[in-house]
Amino acid sequence: VENKAMVKGRGIYKNLNPNDIETKAFSYSKELESEADLLGLELYKKSNYSFEAAEKVFDVLLYSYLPFDEVEFSRDYFNDKNYEIPQEYFLETVNAITAVDNYDDEKNTHPNIKKRRAAMREALKDEGDSERKLYVVSENEFNRIRKICRFEACLLHLNNCDFEEAFYNAYLLQQKDPNNIFLKKIINRSLYGASMYKNHDHSTNHSVYYKDVEGESQQIYYLFNKLPSKDFNVLALRYAYITLLADSNDATTKKICTALTNEMVAKHDLGVDDFRNTYVAMVPDSIKNKPDEQKTKVEKIKTFESDKNIQTAYWRYAFVDYLSDSGFKKLFSDASIEFNKKNSLAEPKKKNGHQDFAIGIKKVVIVNPLYLIVDETSKDPLKFEAAEELKLDLQSQINSCSDAVGLQIEYLETMILDETNTAKFNDLAILNNWISEELDHEDVPVINSNNKEMMSLIHKYNTDHFAWIGVINFHEKKQYVVGKLILSAIYFPVLPFTIAWAVKPKYNTVIFTMVANGETGEFEMEYANSIKANDVTSIKKSNLYYIFQQMKKDSAAK
Repeated sequence: VENKAMVKGRGIYKNLNPNDIETKAFSYSKELESEADLLGLELYKKSNYSFEAAEKVFDVLLYSYLPFDEVEFSRDYFNDKNYEIPQEYFLETVNAITAVDNYDDEKNTHPNIKKRRAAMREALKDEGDSERKLYVVSENEFNRIRKICRFEACLLHLNNCDFEEAFYNAYLLQQKDPNNIFLKKIINRSLYGASMYKNHDHSTNHSVYYKDVEGESQQIYYLFNKLPSKDFNVLALRYAYITLLADSNDATTKKICTALTNEMVAKHDLGVDDFRNTYVAMVPDSIKNKPDEQKTKVEKIKTFESDKNIQTAYWRYAFVDYLSDSGFKKLFSDASIEFNKKNSLAEPKKKNGHQDFAIGIKKVVIVNPLYLIVDETSKDPLKFEAAEELKLDLQSQINSCSDAVGLQIEYLETMILDETNTAKFNDLAILNNWISEELDHEDVPVINSNNKEMMSLIHKYNTDHFAWIGVINFHEKKQYVVGKLILSAIYFPVLPFTIAWAVKPKYNTVIFTMVANGETGEFEMEYANSIKANDVTSIKKSNLYYIFQQMKKDSAAK
């Protein structure tokens, strides 16, 4: 209520200019946050945790923009006797960590960390700590749960397309668990995702420029930024194939190897013959830069061999150990076939009128159908309670229309789940993560980091297809109403028509669906129909019938 008064300049705020109102709003927010800190502390006091640990939470907040540890990235991480990434792709020094706790918080919603720490110290100054503990559960149990959280954070970074963060967090965990296959797969997916974005000349929605990064993780951001797309593609495929050899049954890793090889052929025009299976010793710069008269016979020979093989850049030796592997060679032969096949296909002719999707499926899982009411004429534009009631009606119409075309459906819907349906709540979480990441990727054909989990859902629900269906009903605010009425009063004959227009509500209803093939990761149907009318059952049902009819219709009937 107070914030609304500030924004609208009411009461004591009516004489303030917009900047003063903004500053006052931030100040009011800081008061609330300070109050929340103290209320939280009261709850904390009821536990048996140490007050010393409570204060240290502000250290966690201060450095929360950094990874959980600071470890120098080894420049030899990817290298072996054959393959060595040049030093030019690494920073000499990384940016220092500059965390400041006493920053200017005038236009922040929270007080700065120094003030919050001081307030907590003041609140705890008379409290004793002798009977309190750092660990209420055992230290081993705490460390076990923390480790799980750190592993889980790698997946969250992948879901958000924060490839550098996912990579570095996995690298940190590898310091104590170097052979962990899960961590290798995180690094594999990070390299793969970054390579696909580089190949398609896109940046992710969460991309961070390497110059803005502090600490040791900056080395990863620099490497990912500076390594050319071809070199990065080679690096990603090399690591992916090594990962596949470590777990040859992993379907997602196989897909990644295939995708990266396809990219290598299609984007960079590289085949097996472009790589070397014999290593030519690299000549150190210390030898190359010597004047010829100062070089020994051996140094001269090595320099000559290196210059002669300048076309054999470092990346050409990425697969010395794998070029004789039939599985590796098959990746390239399959990629060449796929490339030629795509080039030979004629461009599909565009059709006029309604698109004919004709997916040809027998069953689909409906994921959390949406009904949303937006009333722009109201102070509270989102009408949740009314939408919940209409959502039940939408489900009834979905059932009716799917039955009419003979399409089997299964619901995953929060409204019909309770505390006994933990497994289905988890399934919904997987699907939410899956579609969120798919929409983030947009035009970049990246295999979803939730691919393995999606495969398990395909098996569980006995269908490849999952659909997101929704209805959004808009009551729009009309513009220039007063002006049009005045203008119509001047031209009196049209006034009755203008009055009728002004008092008639302006509605718009959008019915949409996205049908995803979880196996291929493609959206096989993306449909949206906007009707300039309020929600009418007959219109809604006709659209739903069309949607389900297109799902059921076989592609051969196109």
